[in-house]
Amino acid sequence: MIPENLSYLDLNYLMLFIIAAFCFISYVWIREGIKRVSLGILEDLLKTFLWIIKWGFLFAVWLFIVEVDYFKISIEPAQKTLIDSFFLAILFMIVTYTASKLKMLSEIYGFKNK
Repeated sequence: MIPENLSYLDLNYLMLFIIAAFCFISYVWIREGIKRVSLGILEDLLKTFLWIIKWGFLFAVWLFIVEVDYFKISIEPAQKTLIDSFFLAILFMIVTYTASKLKMLSEIYGFKNK
């Protein structure tokens, strides 16, 4: 149960912490799995998943540090928006690269668009 005195902001911080924790666990899990795979394009695809998880983890940690009052970081809203846009642009580039790897992998295994 959620206590009644827990605010929406506290829940937001809790979600950021959970996202960062899951990203870290997924990163370690996939990294250990890659050590057993040495199939070229499949290994590259899994490495791009690692990059997505790593950037998601860094972005969640960045948001947590900036938003929580405990760290006392004073940053202008324009600077925060600029840094957020850099994180999201890099994440979008990684996702696009992953999509191209998935397309190549699907062509290798014979999947075709209908």
